Amino acid sequence: MADRSIPIRLERRARGEAVERFRYREAKERAEPIRAALAEALEELTARLAQSRPALPDSLGDRAADGWEPLLAVADAAGGKWPALAREAAIALSGETTNDLDEASLHVLLLADCRAAFDRTGADRLLTVNLIEELLTDEERPWREYGRNDRGITAHGVSRLLRGYGVRPVLVRLGTTVGRGYRRSDFESAWSRYLPPVAEPPIRYSVTNGPSEHESDVLTDPSCNGVAAVTLPTGWEGDPELPANDDGWPEMPAAKGGDR
Repeated sequence: MADRSIPIRLERRARGEAVERFRYREAKERAEPIRAALAEALEELTARLAQSRPALPDSLGDRAADGWEPLLAVADAAGGKWPALAREAAIALSGETTNDLDEASLHVLLLADCRAAFDRTGADRLLTVNLIEELLTDEERPWREYGRNDRGITAHGVSRLLRGYGVRPVLVRLGTTVGRGYRRSDFESAWSRYLPPVAEPPIRYSVTNGPSEHESDVLTDPSCNGVAAVTLPTGWEGDPELPANDDGWPEMPAAKGGDR
């Protein structure tokens, strides 16, 4: 079913983002003028479109080409920028890859691996060549065999997979080097929408070294207020001669008279 369809990537709402509710009645009223104009135009174009044989991108499989052919014919009839835009969309949404993973999985996987690359390097921008080097470090990922002839992912492949998220290469400067690359800030929206949050590392305490300044704050937390203080018996503090019990703690001196 999927390879006979044209996938439309919806943008997931970010956490805390407000979106306008879809109301069918209002949408129908707003779409009516567009519907009427399309109907009028198609009356003149029907015969012409029936005879059209639009050029199809080579990267489209047979089933994908069947689905895109009528849309490409309409784009050719519209002229202007639409023929090029329509074919670019066809390649981006339905172009074949040589990888076993489906296209949607590859998009999300690359998005996650780009976040990992930026996190590892600590950079706020990366040249495309350096980003690809980071992608190829993990042998279990598909990027070493991605693309035609399994030669590995290229700059064009990275750009194509990220395009659907609104992430595009730009000119970046790293020291004296200027080249095409990516900025971390351009990924932030897509990461928040399509990837789970990065888990915070757990706080670890050492049992061999003394508590750090932060740990001391935890040990003297004000939430302990109200707990009665324990008064050590006279002679305990600093007396190395007090005998120890089986657990290694000093033996408590016996209470005397009214000290009970």
